[in-house]
Amino acid sequence: MKSKSNDKKRGPYSKSEDTRRRVLDAAWEEAHENGLRNIRVAKVADRAGLAIGVVNYHFGSREEMFNEVVIRLFDLVKHSDVSIDDEGNFFETEEKHIIGWNEFLRSNPRYVSLMEEARTYA
Repeated sequence: MKSKSNDKKRGPYSKSEDTRRRVLDAAWEEAHENGLRNIRVAKVADRAGLAIGVVNYHFGSREEMFNEVVIRLFDLVKHSDVSIDDEGNFFETEEKHIIGWNEFLRSNPRYVSLMEEARTYA
């Protein structure tokens, strides 16, 4: 018999959120390797080590999963160091923005092609 002190209460959705994150991580990796257009539910499920039905349960459709990956792309920029304080004159500020974007793109080489795919897909 287990003691009550060892029983950890979990929130009703904690396991589901972990599974959803695993699926999204697998979709993200699939997009980076093969492009957004080539994301397939079966490949994502296999990569995440889950059944296809689990993926469909968490996202409902391939398009919804695709949208979540695109949101993650936008978040990548939003949480990067590209945003620069507007100190100095116009040209100094613009130079900081350009340098920031160049550094971001160097560290995220697939970003441009993935965003172009997302734009044309939409």
